[in-house]
Amino acid sequence: MSGLDFFKLLEVKPLPILDEQVLKSNYLRLSSTAHPDRATSLPSGASVVLDDPVLLNQAYSALSRIPGRLRHLLTLHGGKDPGSPKQIPQNIGERFMEVGELIHSLDRMRQGKPEEGSGEIARVIFIKQSLGLKKRTEAMQTLLRSDLGGLHERLERVHHEWEHGSVPLSTSVVEALTDLYHEWTFLDRWLDQLNTRLLELLV
Repeated sequence: MSGLDFFKLLEVKPLPILDEQVLKSNYLRLSSTAHPDRATSLPSGASVVLDDPVLLNQAYSALSRIPGRLRHLLTLHGGKDPGSPKQIPQNIGERFMEVGELIHSLDRMRQGKPEEGSGEIARVIFIKQSLGLKKRTEAMQTLLRSDLGGLHERLERVHHEWEHGSVPLSTSVVEALTDLYHEWTFLDRWLDQLNTRLLELLV
């Protein structure tokens, strides 16, 4: 499926910011009539199954979350796939250290969680012991959401430049999108990790 345009598949303009309701509506409408045995052709002439439900799911999964959308934009219009980020961007390095220490504390606390069937006293003691860590985790989740809010403001500026620019994209737009993709991927990942661990701690 190399070169397949998920934006075209889901009938939305290739932009950094999308109308989430339109994207979801298009996905549901196309999925309702999807059939894996029908094929059509892209304008480029490449024959692909455009109404394959699996392919529609892949497209929606990629575009519904901003990191996936930015990666797809960079692949289609930036010249190459930026790949999965491996190096922590310098400007979020301090946040990485904070989140890493907190995740380590959560994992250690979870190891001491009373097993199912433990007495009420053991569970009450554990809840009291974990209360401070729960508050720290919630505070970090708030900080990460604030960080993501800052990234969204930067994304809006790039979105505006994209709409008023031309293809191929300028070097500045490609670099800005790449930076946003890397930072957003890590912040999203850390937020998911904290959400999962906090849920496991509380349930």
